[in-house]
Amino acid sequence: MSNHTILVVDDEILTRNMLKMLFTVEGYEVVEAEDGVEALKMVAEHQPRWMVLDVMMPHMDGIEVCKRLKEDKKTADIMIVILSGGKFKEKALAVGADVYMEKPMKMDELLVLFAKDTA
Repeated sequence: MSNHTILVVDDEILTRNMLKMLFTVEGYEVVEAEDGVEALKMVAEHQPRWMVLDVMMPHMDGIEVCKRLKEDKKTADIMIVILSGGKFKEKALAVGADVYMEKPMKMDELLVLFAKDTA
């Protein structure tokens, strides 16, 4: 697993671009996916250390993506941060999300999470 790769998964291109810019400036490698199906392919391809995952997306939602990754021994160690509205918090944590943050997220809080994980 790459120590500095973050997979950003969101169907909103503006959110992906904003997160990519933030993480790239901080020295992380960033890969992107626009839905859950693409996210699973990107995980297999890039083996990210972290994932920032939206819930409401076409084809496969973030809850299902998180559940599948956490159930698989090969991907269970990926730190998954789910970003969405408050109504999904219980579901997200129940399927194994490491952190749940409500949108709009605080960028500095995201950076602190990843910095703590590499310390």
